[in-house]
Amino acid sequence: HTHKEGSILPRAGPPHTGLDGAFRLGGFGRSPGHTKIAESDRERLSPRHGRMARNDDVARGKLYFFLFCTVFLGAFVGGLSGGAGVDVFLAAVLGISILLLIGINTYIVVLWADPQDQSASYWLTSLVVFSLVVAEGAVLGLPLDVANNQDIGCSAGTSTDVCGGLDMYIYWQVIGCLVFILAVFAIPVAIFQYEAYDDPMIRERRGKGNDNRQAFCVAMCYEMVLLAIVFLTLGLMWNFLGTSEIPVTELKASIAEMSDVIYVTTPSAVAAKDSYSMELTQAERVGSNTVNSKDSTIDLPCSFAIYIMALTGFVGWFGFVVFGGVGIAAMPLTLINNYIDRPKIMTREEVAGEKLRIQEKTAELIQLGVDMKQERAAWWGGTHSWNERRKQKREDRTNVNQLKQMVYILEHELDMLLVCEGKAQNYNPLYPFICLIVGSVCFLISFLWILQIILYMVVDPPATPFLNA
Repeated sequence: HTHKEGSILPRAGPPHTGLDGAFRLGGFGRSPGHTKIAESDRERLSPRHGRMARNDDVARGKLYFFLFCTVFLGAFVGGLSGGAGVDVFLAAVLGISILLLIGINTYIVVLWADPQDQSASYWLTSLVVFSLVVAEGAVLGLPLDVANNQDIGCSAGTSTDVCGGLDMYIYWQVIGCLVFILAVFAIPVAIFQYEAYDDPMIRERRGKGNDNRQAFCVAMCYEMVLLAIVFLTLGLMWNFLGTSEIPVTELKASIAEMSDVIYVTTPSAVAAKDSYSMELTQAERVGSNTVNSKDSTIDLPCSFAIYIMALTGFVGWFGFVVFGGVGIAAMPLTLINNYIDRPKIMTREEVAGEKLRIQEKTAELIQLGVDMKQERAAWWGGTHSWNERRKQKREDRTNVNQLKQMVYILEHELDMLLVCEGKAQNYNPLYPFICLIVGSVCFLISFLWILQIILYMVVDPPATPFLNA
């Protein structure tokens, strides 16, 4: 740079580059040649100092997290054992399990969720983590119930040393009500808000106000309609069908016929063939002939919470059957296909051809996205009826999902190409072989499970106990 004598600009090099430019912009001096920079300032603005600060923040965050877990576990165990009389070991296991579930679910959500979704709405991310914890709590409640009631005297209310002291009746009611609230209110609101966020009418307001608030208002309108339908249906069903029928065996005897029967208090001297029965005396035979038995039911009214738990479990079984049936076939095939479609060694010409194909496909998808955006903007710029807007929203959602699917496939192909070139990060070459082993085990389990269903449940009477043996 050319300059007059006494200018504050340096004689060579760009005016604001590197560490020296940062010093000048920060007001530490005119140039390295004119002002001596303090060593403390240089150390404070160096990249090494930034890395150290970030490491200190990470260490401080880990310390706070450890303190939170310790305080939570101590308060949880102390509250259950001291306040509710729960066994200390059982309370500690329950508290540690809750912390582990929260940590694992948070890791899964952060690993697999879209970073833009996480930063856009933290309460949705927290809702997903909480929903996973509740679902896992419903599954792990069965072994917890067994560990809490290891003796028949626990259920009868007698005090024994093997009882955990945890009121599982309240536990199951809380889990059932939480599942109902999440399934009917929290998760539908989150889905409605997520879908409404991409609504063209809301998108036009972006920059003019809080678009999250607009999307939440739209979601609450849909949710009010859903709650009205759900509670109207539940109220009618609970009013007319809110009773539980308990099957019992009803015994009836005539007092007149039994008046001449002489009962003996000592068992017969002649034992039966097995140790579970005895030969009846003449008086006992006469008494048994005067008793009539028949199958009957006892009708007991159910509370609304119990009815919700029963209905949620009944509806959930259908989802379990559908998703369980899909998983039996899909999981082994997916894992085995991961081994079949593993990255292969490619020549330089094949890599170049694959790069060209991916570039062409990328350009096509970008152009397709631009065309879809223009078509949607043109259509929503006009005046349409409510029914036409509803149909257009459904069509737009279908088109966007198809575009996302094509983008996902293209990203997977790009990842495989990077692995073939040796440029992929954090790729484990043993992963395909692990998938093959796990997939083979899952295929064997699925095959045996289906065979068990056919031999023991479909065939009547069962052909063989098979796995039940």
